[in-house]
Amino acid sequence: MTDQPDTNNLSARTIERHFQSIALMVLTGVTAWFGLTVQDSTVKLATLTERLSGLERQISDSREQVYTSRDAQKDLELRDSVMQNLAARVLALESAKRK
Repeated sequence: MTDQPDTNNLSARTIERHFQSIALMVLTGVTAWFGLTVQDSTVKLATLTERLSGLERQISDSREQVYTSRDAQKDLELRDSVMQNLAARVLALESAKRK
């Protein structure tokens, strides 16, 4: 009776090997899915980082091109100065014409 293998023990080993094979396939699938997800996330992160850099450059350029109230004040002062100069010239011409 000791020469015959224990059928219950063989059946348990066979079931355990099948379970290990199934568990290995599931773990391999989950690992592959996780790797693809990480790779996809990395690509999306790189794309978003580049877009953010572009937006930062646009904002920086926009800030440099803003027409401020100080610029407007300088322009108004220049306009007033030119108009006063022209008015003085017209008065000088009119007074010279009268003489």
